Amino acid sequence: MVVNVMTPVWDDRRFRDHQPTGPDTADVPVPVLSASPKVIEESGRLNAVADGSKPFDLEELGQSKKSVLRRELQFPKRS
Repeated sequence: MVVNVMTPVWDDRRFRDHQPTGPDTADVPVPVLSASPKVIEESGRLNAVADGSKPFDLEELGQSKKSVLRRELQFPKRS
């Protein structure tokens, strides 16, 4: 799951307010993507596990996802 900070209906704050109340979503690590120049500030406020700015490189996003999953699930790194 990746949260886009600037969505029109369910923005980041609304999503993160509701996420901890869902039994299936409470423990899901959330990275944040944003076109905002304040993405790092936003990700800290939202307690995100990673952040990135738009436009983003799909390969870098994939590497970030793998890094977060290894850290959160404590998988050993494959070579």
